[in-house]
Amino acid sequence: MPDAWDVYDYEASMYVGLLDLCAKSQHKLHPHPIPHAIVESLLLHTRILVDIFLSRDVEPDSVHLSELLPGFDSPELVVLRKVYGTPKISGSPCWIINKSLAHATTMRSDSFDYTALVNALEDLLNPIIKSVQNERTDRAASLLPKS
Repeated sequence: MPDAWDVYDYEASMYVGLLDLCAKSQHKLHPHPIPHAIVESLLLHTRILVDIFLSRDVEPDSVHLSELLPGFDSPELVVLRKVYGTPKISGSPCWIINKSLAHATTMRSDSFDYTALVNALEDLLNPIIKSVQNERTDRAASLLPKS
């Protein structure tokens, strides 16, 4: 069974890898429905990563950044919480992802352009991913015996 860091590492690597494919438009090199599946996968991993960062999921086995790195804080986390919004804030990235991707609603279509949403979140998520990695490395190094 994977531990919480394994789950985090998987989500972060999927997000970064899929973002790179989309940024380079490589997902468009494939026939339908692959380009849509890649974009939707990017959004799914974005949603999961945000839930980890904001420690939002309430399931007992959920992975939370607050448990992975207790006491960790970053200015981007505060901004992410505000920018990402909630399912009840119409037009927020959270609301858009839920309505047009994660749930079968009448807003779901095969032509929604997620570019602005992905770009806005990328500017927050990438620095958080980097900060988490740096903090994780620093904490691991502090546990090593001093020679």
